[in-house]
Amino acid sequence: MRPLSDQPVVGNAASRKQLETARQKEQLEAEQWLADIRELLHLESGAGRRVLWGVLAQCKVLESIWVQSSEIYYNAGRQDIGHWILAQLEKADQRALLSLMEEQYNHTLKEQRTNAR
Repeated sequence: MRPLSDQPVVGNAASRKQLETARQKEQLEAEQWLADIRELLHLESGAGRRVLWGVLAQCKVLESIWVQSSEIYYNAGRQDIGHWILAQLEKADQRALLSLMEEQYNHTLKEQRTNAR
């Protein structure tokens, strides 16, 4: 599912033809959205995967959001966006998150070895 638009989907909700056309348009847009995500995941340079991992890290999807203040609401909203991104990644490629995690793990190991020298 791509981000929602503010524009109405149909001009006349009683028109079956408009409803069918809108349904087909939404389906094509959803397919294109997932294709775009797959393309980001498979860029040879790895730039798309690095950006996605960075956004997920910023959203703290794999961390606790707990703080003993109203900041928890901000953290929950940020994490919710991250969960939405994870859901989109999973729809596009079921192995995407595992691949991102493995790539990040290997990158961290490489950095540790370099810093140990």
